[in-house]
Amino acid sequence: PIWALGPVEVTAATHGTLLSSGLDDAMRQRWADRLDRAAAAVTETAPAGATGWQGGLVVEVPADSTDFQAITDELANTASALTTCSTGTPRIVVNPLILELSEEWLDSTLVHEAVHVATDSACVPAGRSLAWAVEGLAESVTARSDPATASRNRGLALAYVRDHPVPRALPADLADLTSYALAQLAVDQVRARLGARADDLLDRAVHDSSTVTTAEQDRVTGWYTAELTRLAKSG
Repeated sequence: PIWALGPVEVTAATHGTLLSSGLDDAMRQRWADRLDRAAAAVTETAPAGATGWQGGLVVEVPADSTDFQAITDELANTASALTTCSTGTPRIVVNPLILELSEEWLDSTLVHEAVHVATDSACVPAGRSLAWAVEGLAESVTARSDPATASRNRGLALAYVRDHPVPRALPADLADLTSYALAQLAVDQVRARLGARADDLLDRAVHDSSTVTTAEQDRVTGWYTAELTRLAKSG
């Protein structure tokens, strides 16, 4: 826990709590406000699998990259933020290396991670989730609340199909921004094709992938590849 690593300031927000080390008063207030905006954005979109979420977030900003790694067990150059379930309650841990990035990037990062909290995806046992659904859902919600994310991800998907053949499978190894954009495209196709029934499939894909049938997976793959083919032809 962050409090085991040094002094921690606790800042109350309307929709949760900020735990930080080394931030001044103004910075703590900006992060508390950002926490509230992220919670509101996720509440408004009501992502699949978030029915048990009470609307609150716990956000941690550790003192440095070493503390970030200690809390998340991930190198600081791997992510802007991570949602961890190591204490049994999902917590968003912000990488202190990104604190000087744009306000828009910080806002969208927190919305993305707030989706993981709302859906409790970080607490799902390893192997029980489909990566394209977990990250694609978070990106889809973020894109709906942030036009810059929507534009960037569309551009990344277009660039991908210009430089690569259309893939035959859904994204599985999500290691960069392009793979996140492709996962969003897959989730958006599920939402577009299934409408109100999309939440059931996405919920199962995030929380118990064993219930997603081969036929369902094949249908989603077909929608995904068809959309990428359309983008490739559109240029």
